[in-house]
Amino acid sequence: MSEYTFTGGGAYAAPYGQEQVFQFLATAGTTWDNGDTWQIDSAADQGDFMLGAGWVAGINPVYGLALAERMYICAGSQFNFSDNNDPSSWEEQNPGAGYVDLLSNYGIQDTTMSLATYQGMLAVLMQQTIQIWVPNADPTQMVLRQVLSNIGTVASYSVQSLGDWDVVFLSQTGFRSLRVRDSSLNALIVDLGTPIDAIVQNALLGYIPGTTPAPVSIVDPGTGRYWCFLNDTFYVLSYYPNSKITAWNTYLPTFASGENQVSFVPTQIIVYKGRVYVRGTASGTDYVFLYGGASNNVYDKCVATVQTPWLPAKKPSSNKIAFGVDLALRGTWSVSVCMDPTVVNPFSNPGTQVAKLSGSTYDASTPDGIQPGQSGLIALPGRGTHFAFFAQCSDDTPGPNNPVLSALTLVFEGADVS
Repeated sequence: MSEYTFTGGGAYAAPYGQEQVFQFLATAGTTWDNGDTWQIDSAADQGDFMLGAGWVAGINPVYGLALAERMYICAGSQFNFSDNNDPSSWEEQNPGAGYVDLLSNYGIQDTTMSLATYQGMLAVLMQQTIQIWVPNADPTQMVLRQVLSNIGTVASYSVQSLGDWDVVFLSQTGFRSLRVRDSSLNALIVDLGTPIDAIVQNALLGYIPGTTPAPVSIVDPGTGRYWCFLNDTFYVLSYYPNSKITAWNTYLPTFASGENQVSFVPTQIIVYKGRVYVRGTASGTDYVFLYGGASNNVYDKCVATVQTPWLPAKKPSSNKIAFGVDLALRGTWSVSVCMDPTVVNPFSNPGTQVAKLSGSTYDASTPDGIQPGQSGLIALPGRGTHFAFFAQCSDDTPGPNNPVLSALTLVFEGADVS
């Protein structure tokens, strides 16, 4: 940066109200180059202030967040924050505004990617580090609470807060969660995306920043599920700790066109007034989609498929002898069970077919649609240390109540004798 003394100049322009005209001209031997900036620092009885290029001049923000009556933006190796209750004021003369330079634990500047709220604090996610800051109305009193190294995010818009306890984000190895560890409220990284790590890592191979569509995400206000679009698929997390449910679904981005489902590429997704809106492109045409339609009760004809991981029933080293399966279903389902965990892809050629069923076997006195002779436990011989279920609904009738899979239970006894 070069500094030049004001010389020459144009004719004096009388001030008008609080406005004053200045003219900047190159002097002999100097040029005004593209990217050059000007700045005037003024000291006055009312306080110092700055004109021209300030703290946010020339930066390219990649993410913004409103928190604690301020706006925060991140760009490069820093995050900036506006004045209190004034998102248009970011400079030195604004008493609540400021910025923080961030350094990674490797001794070099890391790149800020995203921001999130965490227990009323500010989580700053970089490529290789996560820092948690405690906001304060006085910029000099902002405190760095915690640093988590060797973890970060590769996609700014994959970051979402689940309530005030979890922050889900896409890392280089898959989906991860920033979660409260204990009563100290310190954070730790939870690998809730482990069951689909191999799938996500393969999808990340096709993600080239600036070339392929960037991952985008939301938290569905109706169900509380986390959605993230990556490459060509929505990955959806059903996370309900009180019910001990952590499961991943995949949705394909399609919309109905007559009797056909047409694929589109989401470029942004937001929640507005409790509804999910998606901007996307299909065959070169831009669209804005409203999930659920205008009535919030519109469904497509996609087939539901459920596959469990290998389950050890808390005894991974013990053989199990299966007697049968209990089911509670609505719609017409085809159910398979496999008890051989050495099979690489057990359901490409499904294991033991139970049947195409609809109803419940849990109460033998009310078959509820189960086929004749199957109103009680459905016989299923088998033996193995682990088991997995595969279920697919063949009823593609659209509607809010079809299909439903309520329960699958394998009835077995241990075969090992100590």
